[in-house]
Amino acid sequence: MKSLSALRVALAVAFLQIGVVQVELPAAPDITGRWWADIPNKTPVPGQHYTFEFKVDGSTLTGTVDSEGGRRAIEEGHVAGETISFVELVVFDSDLIRIEYSGVVSGDEIRFTRTVEDYESEQFIARRSVTL
Repeated sequence: MKSLSALRVALAVAFLQIGVVQVELPAAPDITGRWWADIPNKTPVPGQHYTFEFKVDGSTLTGTVDSEGGRRAIEEGHVAGETISFVELVVFDSDLIRIEYSGVVSGDEIRFTRTVEDYESEQFIARRSVTL
């Protein structure tokens, strides 16, 4: 029996040394689907209701952003664990405005920080839409 136990220990040590032991990491949250947020505005103009439609393929995030200003495609979208980021490009008059989003997923909420060009960033929470 001692030789069998010694063999098991030797095999375990060998597997550890060559990296055969697999460690499963927790799966990234699935954010595919529709999310919504009411984003307040820091000006006299009232805030806007936003709908985000997310699609995830590996670490790539695609989809759309819908607001009173129209529908735009998500650009430069990335997913890394519980963190997501993407860019919304808005044409205002003849200017192209870059809006950068970064967020952390927690259950059915995403806590976002949004930065419009060089202006002060703002935080908001997006919530997963319930499908009936």
